[in-house]
Amino acid sequence: MRLNARGLYIDGLLLTCWLASLGLVVLHEQGQLWGGWGNPLASLGATLEAKEQWFGIYYQGQKIGFSHTTLTPEERDGVPGTRVRDQGRFAFTLLGAPQQLDVTAQAFIDAAWRL
Repeated sequence: MRLNARGLYIDGLLLTCWLASLGLVVLHEQGQLWGGWGNPLASLGATLEAKEQWFGIYYQGQKIGFSHTTLTPEERDGVPGTRVRDQGRFAFTLLGAPQQLDVTAQAFIDAAWRL
């Protein structure tokens, strides 16, 4: 196997670029890149506005229910974060009997994305 200078140069360049991109990912995840801008860990604070979304829930092409999700900025014990609340309603037939299922889930997510 014969090694030439051009092949070694290209391999070294690719390895250097890969290591540099890996370093940028690590810095971004730690919030040290661009002063924390764009990092979800550093940007989840009080700037988040209340948001809501509605989703239809379908089974075999038929609508059987809906889901309503709200995101609300909140502070618990001095820790800023977001309250996530999801409400859903399903109406379907099970073993020949009509059923209605109401589902509610709620969580608090802090700025470090911990529940």
